Amino acid sequence: MKKSLVFLLFLVSVQIANSMEIWERGGSIALKGEIVKGDYDKVLEALRKRKDFPDYFLLASNGGDVLEATRIGTLLRDTAATIQVSGPCYRACFFILVAGVNRVLTDQPIGIHRPFYVKQYFSGLSLSEAELKYRELQSRSRNYLQAMGTPIATIEKMFTIPSDDVYVLTPSESSFLNQEQPAYSEWVRAQCDMLTPAERRLFNPFDQFDQTLPKKYESKDTFA
Repeated sequence: MKKSLVFLLFLVSVQIANSMEIWERGGSIALKGEIVKGDYDKVLEALRKRKDFPDYFLLASNGGDVLEATRIGTLLRDTAATIQVSGPCYRACFFILVAGVNRVLTDQPIGIHRPFYVKQYFSGLSLSEAELKYRELQSRSRNYLQAMGTPIATIEKMFTIPSDDVYVLTPSESSFLNQEQPAYSEWVRAQCDMLTPAERRLFNPFDQFDQTLPKKYESKDTFA
């Protein structure tokens, strides 16, 4: 079995039975519950059904499948999503939260621990095989989190927390989530610099994701 397939089958942060609930809430999309395989497709379908881009993604989850969380997170980053914490966000939920170009924090806890392989798989490996697999898991997780702008100290802290425990970030440790992503901020600034003053007043970065909109920007083809 190829390594990628093994990773797809066994990379999770908790064993779960129920899929994430996804529904419209005003101008937002709510994501609540355990993260399982197939939830990425559900989020994508929810986006396709909308006539406009949601103001927020409301996020609350105790965790679940880390790989599925990174797929959802990558989708939300690519669509310049704003994510608001609407309930406790633990474990794999953190992998989605960090993906927002803007993150709105509330008084809800944000908890982390190191991701792990399911016991049925990991217990069947030799120690040397387990060490190799876990290094692969660490590398994949670190690369994703770093790409989403997570501080190195937070990533390293995550890998010190056993998988049967959870560490709740302090306000100081979660403060990086209040910062707008630099690449997004500079991208919006660059887009606006290409527009006329009148177009700039109409500018909405989410227009690029809505193919039904009439052309608003004569001086730029990106949002035609």
